[in-house]
Amino acid sequence: MTTGTWHPEVNGIDIGGGYLVASPETLQPWKNEAEALAWWETAEENPANQPEPVADTTEETAEAEDTRKAITVTEINGTVRKPEDIAVQDVVRITAVEDTDITLKGTLDIDDEAFIVPFRQDGGPLVYFNAQVKDGEFSATLNFRDSGRYEVNTDLLNAELATPRFTSKPLVVYVMRQTASVS
Repeated sequence: MTTGTWHPEVNGIDIGGGYLVASPETLQPWKNEAEALAWWETAEENPANQPEPVADTTEETAEAEDTRKAITVTEINGTVRKPEDIAVQDVVRITAVEDTDITLKGTLDIDDEAFIVPFRQDGGPLVYFNAQVKDGEFSATLNFRDSGRYEVNTDLLNAELATPRFTSKPLVVYVMRQTASVS
């Protein structure tokens, strides 16, 4: 049986899984086949009257609307160990000594402003540092008082913002205790 066809034996229209034997508007039985089929031509229940499926553009829209700006670290100073070429690293790992200033420099395409950069200590609280952007140049000075592993990444950078603003490669800082043998 085909949906939307008239069946005189039940005086109704096949609506796919049942028969409609009365007008939904008046609740009166169909007067004739012509009345029933006229209703079917404009009915929402008619698959021919369903809107065309809209392509799922959620992912494309999310990408198109992503206005986050990339923080690109190009220079790191004040460390014991750092990668030779920061740009090729998927995760930038550096080693420093506690209570030592570490300076990060790079680029960030936003208007001049200052903002916080949160680092998460493994199993511990967030530690916040000030960062500045002036003429597209990013800079921040870090100084970790306690030894441990600290990390900042895109999720942390945006965690406390109403609208995500930044992207960044993960930066992991291994902070060692200050001893006589470490200089």
